[in-house]
Amino acid sequence: MSKDATEVRGAVIVVGQVPPPVHGTTVMTRRLLEALSDRWQVTFVDKGLSDTIQDVGRAQPRKIWRAIKFYRRAARVIAAPSPRTCVYFLSCSAPAFVVDAFVIRNLLRHGVKVVLYLHGIGFTLLAERRPSLEPTIARVLGGASAVVVLGRGGQADVARWVSGDCITVIPNAIPDPGPPTRHGASGVCCLYLATLDRSKGALAFLDSAERTAPRVPEARFVLAGQCPDPAFGRELQARCEREALRGRVSILGPTFGAEKEELFRSADIFIFPTQYPFENSPLVNIEAMSYGLPIITSSIGSIPDQVSNDGNGFLVDASSVEQLSSRMERLLRDPDLRTRMGTESRRRYEAGHTLAAFSARWDGVLGAVVEP
Repeated sequence: MSKDATEVRGAVIVVGQVPPPVHGTTVMTRRLLEALSDRWQVTFVDKGLSDTIQDVGRAQPRKIWRAIKFYRRAARVIAAPSPRTCVYFLSCSAPAFVVDAFVIRNLLRHGVKVVLYLHGIGFTLLAERRPSLEPTIARVLGGASAVVVLGRGGQADVARWVSGDCITVIPNAIPDPGPPTRHGASGVCCLYLATLDRSKGALAFLDSAERTAPRVPEARFVLAGQCPDPAFGRELQARCEREALRGRVSILGPTFGAEKEELFRSADIFIFPTQYPFENSPLVNIEAMSYGLPIITSSIGSIPDQVSNDGNGFLVDASSVEQLSSRMERLLRDPDLRTRMGTESRRRYEAGHTLAAFSARWDGVLGAVVEP
């Protein structure tokens, strides 16, 4: 529906980064812009400092010049008479947070209402590691007209600085792929689809597969995703050559579009044993939910809002190979349990992670800030 046929409720600035690189925050920046496009007049300011996954969170000299250019772009928008409300994707890594703090201070000085959108978890950790930044964290979070988090983990992360009545939970959302249907070959397939990185759990997945594979001969294992570190990629390949896994594991590169959809529809179990310290509400788990898959994943961040033990999957300590492999084996051996948990995954997706629900929640937050 076009703006001509829809009431435009107001004008907003959105400060964030769209892909590249492709990761949860950049994907959700684009998704927010799409969600707001019908009912809000949006001015987008791209704050992108990184071009690749390898660059994210790293201090690099070239980012200084990019930060200066970003500040100038933002200053031009802030100086304009409209919009007077800004949705700001706030970073929790130290260098990016400092840049954000300068821009947000400028927004507030010019009377712009700021809605902070917190995608990462790590503000408490940032204050502990950099005590000198805590007053700035308090000012930035305390100066917001509203704070949007992805789940209970994000809410707990900022509770010391933001009162509960200022926080709104808006879960991540993805397009609906349609009713779950399996396209699987013979055997039972365990899928890991995320960045092939130690902190994201790629090696933990293989360690657990190595323990499980001899006990479940029909099991197959697939890893798909970008591998930023070639040395780690070689380590994964070497692990796959061990006797228990030889011929049982496929390692694929980044997958998108129809290829990605086919991977999900060919899988029977989704496994994401992440230990990434800033993990919050991973989109890959929501994608697995939308395809009706049972999920084995970590009990960190806001993941317990996505997956519940014995509901639509299992929450595990990702550092425990024994715990992860035992849950893997249980699902591999029990097709009825896979069906029950997969059905619950799809129900949870439909109840809370659709694009329609995402748009409606943001419409409510912005309406409350803009219209009074």
